[in-house]
Amino acid sequence: MDHVNHKYADYYYSIDAEGSAASGLPMYQGSSGWKNWSGRFYAGYDLDGNMRNGGWSVGGVLSYVKLRGSAAETPITSIRGDRDQWMAGAGIAYTF
Repeated sequence: MDHVNHKYADYYYSIDAEGSAASGLPMYQGSSGWKNWSGRFYAGYDLDGNMRNGGWSVGGVLSYVKLRGSAAETPITSIRGDRDQWMAGAGIAYTF
């Protein structure tokens, strides 16, 4: 879980009159509190089965983040975005 102070919430989640006019979103004032909770799963596999000798390997990650508080309530998220944030990635590596 991540907790943010008022300055962070105000900078990233607030929408002032100028921003509201430019974006069409309603004005909003962010406040401090819990920003999110998250979970991640990482996996890797050495292609020759021995991670101690170097060589090629493959890996992946799956991540889920649930936004809370001002991060979820800001019109940027509540109107145009989503409280549920997913990310997946894969890669290949060579160790020598």
